[in-house]
Amino acid sequence: GLLADTVLEPTFPQEELEKVQIRWKSHLIAQRSQPEFLANERIFKTLYENHPYSRISMTPEHLEQVTRDSVKNIYQSRFSPSDAYLLFAGPVDSVTATDLGNRFLGEWAGTETPVIRFPEPPVIDHRFICLIHRPHSVQSQFLVAGRTLPQGDPDSITLKVANQILGGGGSSRLFLNLREDKGYTYGAYSRLKSYR
Repeated sequence: GLLADTVLEPTFPQEELEKVQIRWKSHLIAQRSQPEFLANERIFKTLYENHPYSRISMTPEHLEQVTRDSVKNIYQSRFSPSDAYLLFAGPVDSVTATDLGNRFLGEWAGTETPVIRFPEPPVIDHRFICLIHRPHSVQSQFLVAGRTLPQGDPDSITLKVANQILGGGGSSRLFLNLREDKGYTYGAYSRLKSYR
């Protein structure tokens, strides 16, 4: 009942929006004080220029533009039963789950959510070296990044295995060499990030 009330009759009180904006503003300020965040932000802007993938976080200016009406509008246009999943966990059978779903959310109506189409990312035809000037920083962050295989490529499993061996954890080559053997860093890792 509580879930259905929240989904079907959201009220978006102004004071709640203001609380969220204050929390997020503090979070965004804290992000910008971290070398890791700044390095990731720069690397994604370099790899993807003006493509949507280039943005890893909202800006304080964007946060300030959010209004109660804009929140209601995004809810009405994006929160729809056509793209929703109702998940149950625990001792419940499919008949009971179906009955509960129909009883509490059966009247949920909404429009089809619009499909988001992203352009192809820009072509990278040369190397970049990006430096972020951060005086008085007590630590440095070094990133090496590039694009790799698209999702669904037949070699993506092999790439994931190679990444795990190279830098996927405490027993990886990067960690054992750069931290354990040489003592250059607290940690050295590699990771793969994928997008829809």
